[in-house]
Amino acid sequence: MTHDDYLDANTQASVQAEEVLTLDHIRTERFSSIPQFQVSIEIDASTMLERINACAEDHRPSFTTLLIHEVGQVIQSFPLMNATFTSDETIQLHPHVHIAVAVDTPAGTTFPVLQNVTQQPVMHLHHEIRRLTEKARDAGLDPEETENATLTLINLGKFGVAEARVNVKPPQITALTVGAINYRLVMTGNRIINVPFFRVNVACDARVVDATMPAKFLQKLEDGLEG
Repeated sequence: MTHDDYLDANTQASVQAEEVLTLDHIRTERFSSIPQFQVSIEIDASTMLERINACAEDHRPSFTTLLIHEVGQVIQSFPLMNATFTSDETIQLHPHVHIAVAVDTPAGTTFPVLQNVTQQPVMHLHHEIRRLTEKARDAGLDPEETENATLTLINLGKFGVAEARVNVKPPQITALTVGAINYRLVMTGNRIINVPFFRVNVACDARVVDATMPAKFLQKLEDGLEG
């Protein structure tokens, strides 16, 4: 490497570092300007796991699939949480539920979008999640496969994270995070049983919804997943 090459390399590294700092500053400024609040709930995963294990292996939905399917069904009762808040401060309601799902890739986290979640049967949704996940990890997503999300879901359970909080991604109004399943001894009648629990956190744009709405959403989600 020549002296000039060394200088070029260090100049490029410096520029890249400055760019990262600038992007982080923009990102922080953008999120900090949005008033947000967080609400969380702990859900018994017993029914979900029983449903998964009762299926034949080639027709077995994932935990994430069941969760996304139920989120899509429940959020229809809370249209403001499925809306977007545009730059001109207009609230846009959406008749369909499009969920951006976080996928860990070699290039960082990518958010492919599951379109029309409420119109997809569970196994079709399962295969669509797998298809988009594989494309995301191969950096092969088409532009339209990352657009028009009405909310975001991030499942950090596979990393052993019990609970996490994230910021809402504008112009969306709602973001959900899901933690790992952890077992806890619970007294039921005269028996002590080991019960699997996981935690769901919801972040919302406080300019559009108040705290009671996501609380009611989580209650309804809990009822659907535990029922």
